[in-house]
Amino acid sequence: KPPTRLEIGRIHFPGMPDGWIDERPRRLIRLRDEAVEPPATIGIELLELDDKLRELDEAGVAENTIVVFWSDHGYHLGEKGHWHKRTLWERSTRVPFIISAPNITKAATECSRPVSLLDIYPTLISLCGLDKREELEGNDLSALLAEPQAEWKHAAVTTWQPNNHSVRTDDWRYIRYNTGEEELYDHRTDPNEWHNLAANKELAHKKSELARHLPKPPEEITDDDGAEPGCNGTGDQK
Repeated sequence: KPPTRLEIGRIHFPGMPDGWIDERPRRLIRLRDEAVEPPATIGIELLELDDKLRELDEAGVAENTIVVFWSDHGYHLGEKGHWHKRTLWERSTRVPFIISAPNITKAATECSRPVSLLDIYPTLISLCGLDKREELEGNDLSALLAEPQAEWKHAAVTTWQPNNHSVRTDDWRYIRYNTGEEELYDHRTDPNEWHNLAANKELAHKKSELARHLPKPPEEITDDDGAEPGCNGTGDQK
């Protein structure tokens, strides 16, 4: 249920782990306090979405309409010293992602499996009963829509500028930069990705396992398409 206009001011961003922000310069603390003022724009968008869903009901087509909702990806508010969205970490690569498919999805269910925005097109093709297109890179999410906890062997891959990739599975995030630097985070114990485990020799097998999901580098990469850095990824995870 979207908030009423009087409730918009009660929406809040999640905070950082206790003690971390206190280590930052006071100027950054002040900037972050200003950044987390009630985000009225989010509430307004929710109200607009509610209006559109109501129109589907009134038109009598709600039970024959697939609804897909997503947005731009996340934004750092001082975490790890970053005040922007151009990273390969969890906060920056996540997006809100909701699919409602008549007779398949169930109300108030959630899925924690890592998926990509590249999966939208293959999923819509499947839900609409159209022929499968083998050239598409994404995966059909129909199985997860029917059973959110179904087994899922795919990873979500995000790319930021040439040859900087992040691989996200249920429990791990692996990052490899074009410099050869690596990052590895265990989300079972470190959901905020504070502790880079890439140098741990005992986890070398895990890095190799995750690296199999990395895109193969093209023969030639150009960065002259005018896209804003951070917006040319191969996909964003939910």
